[in-house]
Amino acid sequence: MYHRVKDIQLPESIQFFGGPRMVPLLMGLSILALSLITIQFGPYMELFMQTLSNAVLGLGGFGTFVYGVIHRLLVPSGLHHVFNNFFWFQLGAYEKPSGEMVFGDLPRYFAGDPKAGIYMAGLYPIMMFALPAIAMAIIHEAREDLKPKIRATFLTAALASFLTGVTEPIEFAFLFVAPYLFIVHAILSGLSMWIAYALDIHHGFSYSAGAIDYLINFHLSHNGWMLIPIGLGYFLVYYFLFRWAIRRFRIPTPGREEGSQLEEWAGDIPYRSPLILQALGGKNNIKKLEACITRLRLTLENDRLMDIAALKHLGAAGVIRLGGGNVQVVFGTYSELIREEIKKVLVKDVHPVLFSAPMQGRMIPLEEVPDPIFAGRLVGNGVAFMPEKGELVAPVSGKIMILYPSLHAVGIQTEEGLEVLLHIGIDTSQLQGKWFTALVKEGDQVEAGQLLIRFNLQKVKKNCKSLATPMIITNVDKVKSWSFAPFKTVKKGQASVMSVVLKDATGGGNTFG
Repeated sequence: MYHRVKDIQLPESIQFFGGPRMVPLLMGLSILALSLITIQFGPYMELFMQTLSNAVLGLGGFGTFVYGVIHRLLVPSGLHHVFNNFFWFQLGAYEKPSGEMVFGDLPRYFAGDPKAGIYMAGLYPIMMFALPAIAMAIIHEAREDLKPKIRATFLTAALASFLTGVTEPIEFAFLFVAPYLFIVHAILSGLSMWIAYALDIHHGFSYSAGAIDYLINFHLSHNGWMLIPIGLGYFLVYYFLFRWAIRRFRIPTPGREEGSQLEEWAGDIPYRSPLILQALGGKNNIKKLEACITRLRLTLENDRLMDIAALKHLGAAGVIRLGGGNVQVVFGTYSELIREEIKKVLVKDVHPVLFSAPMQGRMIPLEEVPDPIFAGRLVGNGVAFMPEKGELVAPVSGKIMILYPSLHAVGIQTEEGLEVLLHIGIDTSQLQGKWFTALVKEGDQVEAGQLLIRFNLQKVKKNCKSLATPMIITNVDKVKSWSFAPFKTVKKGQASVMSVVLKDATGGGNTFG
């Protein structure tokens, strides 16, 4: 209503009530009408809820199984909170000795209802034991060179799941690479609920099914001790099942894929967040930005402007489209920090220049280039690439200012005046253009992603010092700040591998040479 009437114009004599002041007036009338409607339909809704509650409770153990499966399947979208609301705060009724009525599995449990707790008890084996078992399986199946980093990350995630019941950091580690395994996980979760019901176990929590809630609320439970042996059994089942599945189906869980996405990058968040913003379509594409424990929750003007490949390259475990421009991007427990950094960028009037990957291969820091001139940033600043294919494309749009006669290097000037040098390999000028083919000439206007030079990768590799290909900005005096994506494998033309923010002042002549 606010967006519909905030700009309304009335005759001058009553314009005081126009514009935003019209909103509370119309809201009052709208709420009055809605209240009258609710009063009329309320009794029918109450009868419906009572009938539905009786039907669900009448399903017994099968009902808890169905609840457990659906609850788990809704976790990726976050809609399990909506689903839980009915079971935990509406289902069933209990009259306290004082005569007060309480509704829902959770309030009834804490009110002393001996029948309550059946829609919470079965979650304890999953959150305290099953998810930590998955974390241990991922650690033990990681590559040896990445195992220390994976161990530090997933032991923390396992401890968080065990103590507090926060499971998303572990679940998102395999959800997007093995969704069929997540379905098995959902069925086993439902089975845990059914087992707890069959053994007449009643237990509840105020936050989640972690060890803290288990201990604090144990005195209200019935047969709560049985959850421990059930949980230990679930730990063994999950651990061996996931180790077997990861190895048998070669599932690229963190620590197994080349250039694992899961890394210690907390200190890199301020530099990576501007790139994440651009991969989301830029600041003008953001209508709403929120974050929960494990994901960014966004409403975008146009979700087609998202670059999902770039988001995954920047650390996202997955992207979930919910329709209507509503999107969730899973960044794990760093999501809140990322949101805060993106908000800082949103309020600033900055216009970054974005760079795509000029070739397919591994992006490396400039200091790893085996040449003191480039590594020492004497020519300029930027990044470098170790190519896997013999193709060089434009990382930005601009004008070809210089194409070296030996065809091993090309200079592009952007419309903002940045001078970008692309230098294929080290000591390749001595090849005198042999095995290089230029597809552009000096003075040409090029678009980002346009093919510039083809070269024989194997021949050049054999006859030069290194294939390391720097992409540098030579007039660094124009640059105010730099942002770099993770240094790992990229695809040709992949967006948002580097961005810079320019200083207000301009100037400086051509520095190519």
